[in-house]
Amino acid sequence: MATAKKFFFDVWLIQGSMVYRSVPYEVVTDWIQQGRLLADDRLRPTGTEEWFELGRVPAFAGFLPQPEPLRTDAQAEALEPLESSFAWGKKGEEEEADPDMIPLIDVSLVLLIFFMLTSVVATATASIKIPALENGADPTANKDMVWIGIAFVANDQPPDYSISFDNDQAGQNDSHLSEEQALKRLEELLQKQHQVEEIRVAAHRDLSFDLIKHMAVELERFKSEGKVHFIRIEVTDKK
Repeated sequence: MATAKKFFFDVWLIQGSMVYRSVPYEVVTDWIQQGRLLADDRLRPTGTEEWFELGRVPAFAGFLPQPEPLRTDAQAEALEPLESSFAWGKKGEEEEADPDMIPLIDVSLVLLIFFMLTSVVATATASIKIPALENGADPTANKDMVWIGIAFVANDQPPDYSISFDNDQAGQNDSHLSEEQALKRLEELLQKQHQVEEIRVAAHRDLSFDLIKHMAVELERFKSEGKVHFIRIEVTDKK
């Protein structure tokens, strides 16, 4: 059986300016299908001088990729309106997207905790009023009032407490008291009077705020029990 004759070609790649010689016909067709050879590349039968454009050689033109003609259904599909996940403008009364409530709930909880913490501090300090005592004002001018004086002695010594009721001068047992003794004496007065209109505290300006605050908190207890109507705390320069 006779062996089929093989054809060889010289291949010239225009873009790379490279020439391959004696390339078998089957290899040339494989290169065309792989895209290594383009329609404007050149080739010639081995041993000849004239080059031919690859796209114009019928033996190889059929192996070049051809553009697929536009199908009728493809044209109709291209003309269909495109639907996207977003749209310009307002939707009007169309479906409304549900808002994500989780971040809003988190912020609300943080604000709630913040207001709860600040309200505790505000409640403890709201009843403490320390206005400056006007010049010449007499803290015992009103009737039916308990007056408590807190005098500054020295930085290394406790303050000196005194107490009087109904515009009376503080007696021997009502002066030079400690805070505990002054509160005990006040409780005895309230037990006798059952109820007084006002408790006024005159505290020296050099006393610490914590000390005055502690006295105010203790006096609020009598107010909550209904034994006194008003509590006023003033700051004075008098000792």
